Amino acid sequence: MSRAKRPRRGFTLVELLVVIGIIALLVAILLPALTAAKRYSEQMKCASNLRTVGQVMHMYANDNKGWIPLDYWHTDQYLAGHIFWAESFAKYLNKILPAVPPTPDRDKTLAPYLAKIEVYQCPSHPNPQQPLDHAINGTWKGGSTGMIRLTKMRNASAVVYLTEANAKRPVDYFMQNDIFDASHLPTSPPGSNNINPNSRMLNDMRHRGLCNALYFDGHVAAKHFRLYTMKDFTISLN
Repeated sequence: MSRAKRPRRGFTLVELLVVIGIIALLVAILLPALTAAKRYSEQMKCASNLRTVGQVMHMYANDNKGWIPLDYWHTDQYLAGHIFWAESFAKYLNKILPAVPPTPDRDKTLAPYLAKIEVYQCPSHPNPQQPLDHAINGTWKGGSTGMIRLTKMRNASAVVYLTEANAKRPVDYFMQNDIFDASHLPTSPPGSNNINPNSRMLNDMRHRGLCNALYFDGHVAAKHFRLYTMKDFTISLN
């Protein structure tokens, strides 16, 4: 004698709505934490990239009697020693760049090659077309100098060598990726709440407002972009 088949019982509409509500609540709770974790990971990756550049900077100094590139200019001053740090460091990162004569168009030629050097980009940089996400310290007693002797610095651990660039910097005009005046800082006046649209360094919230910086001694640290002043870029030699 066959058993009578029991009717199948599925989820009721109310039960489905409860499950969906619980899932939505969990997503709402977890999403901010996941977003924050992703931003933190990207900041750490950016800091790691700068740390690699710092290692290269010291390798370059060892090969050049302590001298490292500082201020860059793409025409006549290039011949006088105002060479491009990102170009000079490329070979230490196993990248071969073409020899480009000092003309106004040289940066346009170099841009696609720089875009292939991973440590020159920040993973959370707002402008994916920007091949160089860093700005260099071009300050020297209110003027500029093409090279500086790292071994002669007495405040190497307190002065920024390289930091994150404003996402609105030109994508193929790298002589403007330097900082040598208060007008290049993220706020105007420095330390205020007024964002400087012409800043040459980070002035947005890509890292929750934190800006990574590589110091002359090779260490990397971050602080809110509003806290940077010209003191962070003032070089002192023995």
